[in-house]
Amino acid sequence: MVAVVGATAMGQCDPTLLGSLDTPDRARGIFVSGTRAFIADYNSGLQIIDVTDPTQPAPLGSYDTPGRARGVFVSSTTAFVADYWGGLQIIDVTDPTQPARLGSNNTPGFAHGVFVSGTTAFVADGGRGGLQILDVTDPTQPALLGSYYTLDRAHGIFVSGTTAFIADGVGGLQIIDVTDTTQPTLLGSYDTPGQAFGVFVSGTTAFVADWDSGLQIIDVSGCLPSCPPDLNDDGVVNTQDFLIFLGLWSAGDPLADWNVDGTIDTRDFIAYLADWAAGCP
Repeated sequence: MVAVVGATAMGQCDPTLLGSLDTPDRARGIFVSGTRAFIADYNSGLQIIDVTDPTQPAPLGSYDTPGRARGVFVSSTTAFVADYWGGLQIIDVTDPTQPARLGSNNTPGFAHGVFVSGTTAFVADGGRGGLQILDVTDPTQPALLGSYYTLDRAHGIFVSGTTAFIADGVGGLQIIDVTDTTQPTLLGSYDTPGQAFGVFVSGTTAFVADWDSGLQIIDVSGCLPSCPPDLNDDGVVNTQDFLIFLGLWSAGDPLADWNVDGTIDTRDFIAYLADWAAGCP
């Protein structure tokens, strides 16, 4: 039984508002890094907010992108903005009070979402673009690596290891193998009852925001590597796998981004160590 009081559903917890900030336009996407919130603010581009005190969020800076900012992903001191007809916009946020453009890629469709892993940007490029995969090693000159044209309009994206999950409108959930970023291939799909607009993956479960069909929860265990910590794929999780990961992690290889947050750091080491210690069935 759930009782509704005003606009709040009283269940097992009672969330309360800490603070708010009215951005100049329509906030469409968000990424939080440390004490800063990065907002994709439609016609007002990228808005950067100081949330050190969540009861008093304060504007730090902004960058007016050429299109309509719909999604944002931040890796270290670089913000990647899915900018609709403006494609992918790459912005230096080292100084959040003065963000500066580094580069851009005019994707063939309309950039709705972006996910960055290491030096690779994955763009959900609605319209005719599908999945666009870009090398952003040099953010001033992002270069196309490969693409995959999905059934409908790619709206949202999440990447886990070597697998990309696309929220593809009436195309539902599209699951793409991006082991070879120059030749992505379809692994599988799930036809959701509504229109898939967003996706998040945790472990072997995909959570899809499915328009008028609400939340769809999908088991994707068959679409992921059977034993991720078994890096040499010999059927055993042992010291050899740990040494392989250590080498990847030390070199900053995108495959070492174990918690898939776009940054390779101690948290990835801890996450892999936990999986390694747990082994595989």
